[in-house]
Amino acid sequence: NWYQGAANAFAMLASAKGKLNYKKDNISWENVGEWRAGISTVSGDSLRILNTTDDLFRLNSKFGYQLHKHWYVSTNVELRTNLMNNWRKNTYELASALLTPVRFTWGVGIDYKPIKGLSINIAPATYKLVYANISDPERVDVTEFGVEAGEDILSELGSSLRLQWKWKPLREIALETKFYFFTNYRQIETELEINADFIINKYLSAKLMLHPRYDGTIEGVSDKKAKVQFKELISVGFAHTFR
Repeated sequence: NWYQGAANAFAMLASAKGKLNYKKDNISWENVGEWRAGISTVSGDSLRILNTTDDLFRLNSKFGYQLHKHWYVSTNVELRTNLMNNWRKNTYELASALLTPVRFTWGVGIDYKPIKGLSINIAPATYKLVYANISDPERVDVTEFGVEAGEDILSELGSSLRLQWKWKPLREIALETKFYFFTNYRQIETELEINADFIINKYLSAKLMLHPRYDGTIEGVSDKKAKVQFKELISVGFAHTFR
């Protein structure tokens, strides 16, 4: 519908990722930190010009002891949260904010690594914590995070599955797939994140991301119906790797 006219738009994304690993004898310790921040202009919002499109701070640590060639007994800890405000259009209501929500999971189980770059982590004992750091509860609907209205913490036990696969078919292409599944034996929470990085030259790169997510745990604390959510990203920009 270009003949109807258009609106100017601006978007920007910044990301950083680092890892620190340790391996000696039968002991392995893998640590990954990731940060993403994205903003864009908002069409049709009379209250603000810019809003958040991507906001993630994530730390993951996995400690394992090798039992057999491909099998490890392991414990996996992940912490992720938001660092910026994300407003709903034409309102002063917040969809998310600083440290809202904070998601923490801790699982104990078995890690299977059949080939290089592939890890399948099964944790029959998993603890999940969701924390909403809010000073004005009327501006944030905590039930969308699975937290009951009037509360700021969700704490539950269940089981989880994590799959991570890193593959480089070519020197200029790197693929990474992450799959996460959690159940508290009443509802499920699952997400899939597919990232493809393309090296154009020494300073330019392109990125493609597909991230579907489903969180059925909100149905136990609100009248909302859980739905599959999608986040998609295609970008070309400057990138540099420090070694």
